[in-house]
Amino acid sequence: MFTRQRTFLLTLGILFISCATLPRQELKNESLPKRVEEKSEVNPDALQHFMDGQFYMSEGNYAMAVLEFQDALIIDPNISTIHISLGESYWHLGKTEHSEYHLKKAIALDSTDIEPRELLAGQYLMRKQFDFARDQFLSLRTLDAENIDYILALADIAKIEKQFDEAVILYRKAYEINSEASHALEAAVEIYLNQKKYVSAQDVISTLIFENPKNIHYRQALAEIAVLNGDLKIALESLQQIINIQGADPEILSQIGLLHYELKNTEAALEVFLDVVDIDSTHQSALHSLSTIFREEENSTDSKYFAEKMIAVDSLDSSGYANAALAAMLDDDYLYVIALLSDVSQRFIEDYTIQYLLGVSYELEKQYENALPYLEQALHLWPESRNTLHTLAIVYDNTERWSQSDSAYTQLIETDSTDAQAYNNYAYSLIERDGNPELAKSLSKKAITLEPESAAYLDTYGWICFQLDDIDSALYYIRRSVEIEETNAEVLEHLGDVLLILGKDEEAIGYFKKALQYDPNNIELIEKISHDKPSH
Repeated sequence: MFTRQRTFLLTLGILFISCATLPRQELKNESLPKRVEEKSEVNPDALQHFMDGQFYMSEGNYAMAVLEFQDALIIDPNISTIHISLGESYWHLGKTEHSEYHLKKAIALDSTDIEPRELLAGQYLMRKQFDFARDQFLSLRTLDAENIDYILALADIAKIEKQFDEAVILYRKAYEINSEASHALEAAVEIYLNQKKYVSAQDVISTLIFENPKNIHYRQALAEIAVLNGDLKIALESLQQIINIQGADPEILSQIGLLHYELKNTEAALEVFLDVVDIDSTHQSALHSLSTIFREEENSTDSKYFAEKMIAVDSLDSSGYANAALAAMLDDDYLYVIALLSDVSQRFIEDYTIQYLLGVSYELEKQYENALPYLEQALHLWPESRNTLHTLAIVYDNTERWSQSDSAYTQLIETDSTDAQAYNNYAYSLIERDGNPELAKSLSKKAITLEPESAAYLDTYGWICFQLDDIDSALYYIRRSVEIEETNAEVLEHLGDVLLILGKDEEAIGYFKKALQYDPNNIELIEKISHDKPSH
């Protein structure tokens, strides 16, 4: 055949073809097509036109090249190489149908010739005619079964058309033929991940690691996939191998620490995170993890220490303030939380946690008016937060915003008919403000039906019975409440009040005194005890 040189490059489903044409002096008679060689003489005119066409192609003058190749075909229309060159020239001129015609003609003249099929397949890919491209690559694979470019092209087409199982089979086949084609297995891993087939993805990435044991990127990928697969021990081993390969790295160590934490290896996690901050004292993730773990162990001192380090490292990061506040709340140090967060509440006006913790701290300090704006902002940021709505309802009660209180409790009940706390608190709110005692009793009954062993809920129901002059029921439920929890000053006082009505003054005084032990500054209790015969 007429001599031609080409480089065939296939990457991620797009075929890029570069063509290097030959100067006319390199064309030799011995390179003519077989059917020309079989003739007694080579037609010198056809050869000359072909050579001239090749020269014009090398100069980028495809219009003139077409004319020369057409003249060559007039002399001998059955030389496939001329059709190939003509097909290329037409392609560069944007005449895709003419190009396709001549490439198909070349294939018809010699069905074993790879070159026109490669060119035609590449054109189909660029035109997104994937069915036609697949047909050509299947034919090419028949001609050269071990050429992974053809297999990868078929895999890419299958992937584009969302035939993912077929794509994976082909990618893995390409890797079987050539183990250096790691990108083929990488593509398979990507498909498995997109399909959430984490076990298969882990299997493939493990194969890559077996062939490339020091490839850190593969080991990192294995760790991430293993986490998705719930195989935390494999993830831990993979990350540890990275440390063994490249030495201590704060980011990798931090990931190892998190895995130990997830595996409930708390001591190991602490040790790793402490190593991280030894290497990098400003590592926020490690400082956060240390503060969290110490808080969960109820070690408020160390938890606060690392949280304050977070603040020192980055005062614009709200997590340090949140961690410090949570640590202080372990010690019921709500004044510390208020002092810490009130200064930065505007800076973090869009941070739910900061607004909520500040509001709750004010509420626990009984500074209800101060609590209100922060809790309302927290609810604005997270409207679905039931904890915030519960706390707001209590604040509304204590500030006598009854319509807002009723609205909050109604919303809680309507959105969760099993919220016993909402039923109980709403009932207690109603009875304390002398509002609708029958509704209060109904709500309270629902609460103890949901949680029959709750001391607080039993006390509420008993106290409502007391308000409705059902003294026997009041005594029964409030005494049951005290039997379950005997350290609540309010419940003990309630029991004393019931006993007092029943004329059991001595026993009543005993419960008042016991209540005073838990609430020593309660003036009402002091007055009840100080009278020879306290009056309700």
